[in-house]
This record gives sequence, C-alpha cells and structure tokens, in this order.
Amino acid sequence: MSESYTKGNEVATIDVALVVVRDRDGNRIGLDTSNRVQVTPVSETRDAIKLIVKDRLLSQKGQKVTVTGNTIVLTDNVFNAQLVQILQGGTITFSKKYTSESASITTGKHHIAVDGDYLVFNVANAVTGSVEYNDVSGVLEIVTSSGRSRKSYTVESSAPSGSTSISVTGAADTSRVKSYTPPTVGENYQSEPFVLECYSAIYSAAALIIGYERISYPNCQGVPVSFASEDDVFRVSEYTINSTPDSDEAPYVIDYVPYLPALAE
Repeated sequence: MSESYTKGNEVATIDVALVVVRDRDGNRIGLDTSNRVQVTPVSETRDAIKLIVKDRLLSQKGQKVTVTGNTIVLTDNVFNAQLVQILQGGTITFSKKYTSESASITTGKHHIAVDGDYLVFNVANAVTGSVEYNDVSGVLEIVTSSGRSRKSYTVESSAPSGSTSISVTGAADTSRVKSYTPPTVGENYQSEPFVLECYSAIYSAAALIIGYERISYPNCQGVPVSFASEDDVFRVSEYTINSTPDSDEAPYVIDYVPYLPALAE
C-alpha cells in the first residue's frame, strides 16, 4: 500500500510589483521602478563541539546557527531623493512654482523676477490670465480660462528697458525636488527605523493576477549611498538596507493580499 502525502499550499510569484517603505508614523513611500530585491540572511554561527579520542569521533554537539536579521539590496532604476533621505539623512529642497495674479497681459515684452534674474518673454496677443514658472522644469506658461500656453524666454541680469514687469509669488512645489544634500562629513546621523514591504505578483494558469505576496522586514536602517555614471547607460541605483529585528520579532513576515496599496502621486 502506497503512502499518502499532503501537497501543501503552493504559490507561484513573479516580479517586483511594488516596494513600500513605511515609517513609524505610518507614512509610506512607494517604489514601482525597482526590479530586484536581494535578501541575504545575517547569522551568528556557534561551531560544533567534538569529542575525538585517538582519531575517533566519539560524540559531538552540533553546530548552531542563529539568524540575527537580513541584509537587503534594493535595485531601483531611478533616483528617489525621499528614499535616500530616509536611508542616510540629509536635506531635500523642493522646487518653487512662481505664480502671478490673474490680470490683463498686454501685447509686447514682459518680464518676471526670479532669484535675482529676469525672465523676459513676448506676448503676441493680449490676454487675461496669469503667469506660472517652475524653477526646476524651467517651464514658463501663461494660464487663461481656455488653457495653457508655453512661452519661450531669455534670462537677463537686469530688467530690460521697455519691458513690463509682472509680479510673481513663489511657493514650494513638493512634486519636484530641486536639490538633495547628504549629511556633512563626520556627522553621526542615526536614521529612524522603518519597515520594508516587498510585493510580488501571483498569477493563475490563465495568466491573470489573482493576488500579491507581501514580505515585510522589520526595523530597517539604510547605509550611505554611492552613485556611478556611464555613457549611454541609465543609472541603476543600489540601496543597501540592514534589517535587525528586536528580540521578540521575526526576521520577516509573509502574507497574501488581494491588491496593492493605493499610493498618492
């Protein structure tokens, strides 16, 4: 009579569907541009103790391996300043969007003042609207009730004669990063621990996504980030993250969810 067996619950996963960094306050940064998450267990090994008498092994207490965490290497195809700030600290400066009040903009030469420079542009036909300019994208537009019109401009060191000044007000635009500055040399920065969540897709035999596997790594902290550039090659960033669970925590948790979390743009 043949023995019976239990097949178990089999799950086939593929792809890095999403990587989420979640801090202690519940804030989340989602990375949908990552294509590799390499995880290496970190462990401490206690060597076996052997009793050998006259070249004969009489007894031994076996080797013991204790898992203390994981080293995670996250490969991302774009640079994400907010993620790097979480990993190694530093300061992010966001872009500014300069906007004028809506008013009549006459035909002719006009300029706006931005950080000591003067952006000079021409208007062919008088309109009623406002001027918008972003100091990272460099796009200057006239916004009217009928839509947006991009304007070309020149940058002058002083206000040109015969040009009409349009007053603008600058406000932070958090959709664009203007600069990132890491901690200063010698600064002892200690990052706040976070949870790293890695999602992989689960497909059926009909090639349909039927859910997602989520692996959560606790108490993660990043290490300093380095960059490299090469001709004709898009930069691929690698971020090293150390996960060191507390004494009452597992090194990771796997669970299954029906859909990916909704993340704001």
